[in-house]
Amino acid sequence: MLGYMILFIYLLFMAGYDLKRREIQLGISAAVAVLLALVQIYGIFQGETTWINAFSGVVVGILLIGVSIVTRGEIGIGDGITFIISGMVLGIFENGVLLFISLLFTAFTGGFLFLIKRVGRKYTMPFVPFVFVGYGVICLWNTIC
Repeated sequence: MLGYMILFIYLLFMAGYDLKRREIQLGISAAVAVLLALVQIYGIFQGETTWINAFSGVVVGILLIGVSIVTRGEIGIGDGITFIISGMVLGIFENGVLLFISLLFTAFTGGFLFLIKRVGRKYTMPFVPFVFVGYGVICLWNTIC
């Protein structure tokens, strides 16, 4: 439960930061990653989870970083870092669902803004606010938070 609360606070902060600066704060992200790793290791030693369950979710973030490299930054590396951090709490399946929900919200919002002629085709939107909303949907769906 502690990991879910830490992730909520992190995503809330990063959503605001991403809206304002169009980037994530790497120092805070690194500190949260270390903190969540310690929480997961504690859970492993308490028998609450396994190594695979605790750290398999980072694969989604690593794949996003790979896509960022292949697309030459069209998807930010910060988004991948955010999903590495969320994967430490959610696991691979829920982190994949989080990515899917976040992409859906982003696509609908971008499409709507484009249709009402508020943005052009080349407009880039900050992604972490949609990750925060997606996390809220997952929390409500699973009643885990």
